[in-house]
Amino acid sequence: MKRRVSFHELAEYELNDAAVFFEGKTAGLGDRFLTTVEKTVAQISDHPQASPVIRAHVRRKVVWNFP
Repeated sequence: MKRRVSFHELAEYELNDAAVFFEGKTAGLGDRFLTTVEKTVAQISDHPQASPVIRAHVRRKVVWNFP
């Protein structure tokens, strides 16, 4: 079941800052980062129970290839 996903305003700023940071390291890396995050969010939306629980009602999904 696909769920609606939204980001808190501050999280969106942080995401955009990270994209700018990665773009400053290598041209195109910021876009690759955002694309990877979008794919990861889609996976979470499609399979919300798939990631491991790290605390009560909190799950972690790693965005691979980016620290």
